[in-house]
Amino acid sequence: MSLRPSKKAIERASSRASKTYGSASYVQRELGSMLIERLTRSGKAFGNVLDLGCGDGLIVLELVEALGVPHVTLVDFSEEMVEMAKKRLGATSIKATFLQMDIEEAVSKLHGTKFSCIFSNSTLQWIEDLPMLLCNIRSILAPGGIFACSIFLRATLRELAFCLKHIKGLDRPIPSAGFFSKDELERLLCFHFRPLVKERVVLLRSYESAYSLLRGLKRTGVTPSLPIVRRRTLLKRDLKRLQSCFDERFGGVLVTFEALLYLGIV
Repeated sequence: MSLRPSKKAIERASSRASKTYGSASYVQRELGSMLIERLTRSGKAFGNVLDLGCGDGLIVLELVEALGVPHVTLVDFSEEMVEMAKKRLGATSIKATFLQMDIEEAVSKLHGTKFSCIFSNSTLQWIEDLPMLLCNIRSILAPGGIFACSIFLRATLRELAFCLKHIKGLDRPIPSAGFFSKDELERLLCFHFRPLVKERVVLLRSYESAYSLLRGLKRTGVTPSLPIVRRRTLLKRDLKRLQSCFDERFGGVLVTFEALLYLGIV
């Protein structure tokens, strides 16, 4: 059984978080900016770009402005996120096409179209059949095209996982328990694309409290299978035990975000 939450659960969480995502997704924004910087270093010019999991459009706007892309196609399965991306890009002269659908469905629908760059930031860790998706992505990349992605790895939120597993009644795994390790993901990506960049990034972030950590995760839509967050009301005793575990084991609420930045060419 997969540890990843269902697509429906992810879609609901993403839609609920659409209004708060921009202010809370600082880790995703940092990874996106890093990925864009690596793309800029490649020295390539891109005629059309496909963004898989565009969110509210902030990162793709940065991408288009940094690389001078004339046309971008944005995909996200959250209607609310797509609407926010439309408003953001609609205020510019950027030519954009928007597809509100599942990523795997969108890549299949775009079969026959060729993109000079396919971009995905902090999204593909949720895909159930990533090997098949990568195969389909390769099929719609133009010769010499670049696939650029950041994908969260297994050590993400490992401190939270540790504490949840050591609290009675909160021992279900967090979503990142089903993510790939660095070596697993690199092997998979390098099977489909010749690597230009493969870089492990570790970001450590501190929070004022266990509550602020959980609230921050909820505001980015990254909580569909966290039992403590799914409840309508957080129980004070759960939060107290969680806080105590963080304080005793880690000296405060400090968590890891681990990701792979990858650029590959066909």
